[in-house]
Formats: sequence, C-alpha cells, structure tokens
Amino acid sequence: MQVPDCSGLSLHGKHFALIAAAGGVQRGLSRNERYDVKSILDSSFRYTSSVETDLRKTFARIRRQQRTDQQAQAQVKAEAESHSKVRLLRQKAV
Repeated sequence: MQVPDCSGLSLHGKHFALIAAAGGVQRGLSRNERYDVKSILDSSFRYTSSVETDLRKTFARIRRQQRTDQQAQAQVKAEAESHSKVRLLRQKAV
C-alpha cells in the first residue's frame, strides 16, 4: 500500500485519506445479510406520521417476522443434516 502525502490535511482528513489508500471501507455483511431500504421515491412507500405509529405493534411484528425466519432456517438446516446422515449401502458382488 502506498501511503499518500497527508501533510496538509487535518487529522480527520488524514484518516479518510489512509482509508481510501487502503482500498476503502469493506462492509462486513454478505449480499444476503444486507437490508433493503425502501426509498421515499418508491411508489409503494407510504408515509406514517409519528402520532399514528404504534411502536409496540411495530416491534411485535418485527419479532414475529424474525421468529418465522429463524424457524424456517432451523427447518432447512435440520433437513440438510438429515440428508447428510443417510449413507447408501452397496452389496458386494458375489
């Protein structure tokens, strides 16, 4: 890695110059783990004012969705493990 000349930069600027020289910031999330953010420009976006938002219901819905996702993942994992434990037996040729 070639270190850039940061002599005229502030400490903050030096920090970002070194990060850029090192190849930038790498996100630790895989493509499947990233969260899709809905844009305000998306036609399916509906604004809800804070007065009309019930946080208790929102968090309950999120928890239900997470439980469903975890159960589905556990089921897929259990099925994969059950298939990997099956061993084919072959008869010896007589």
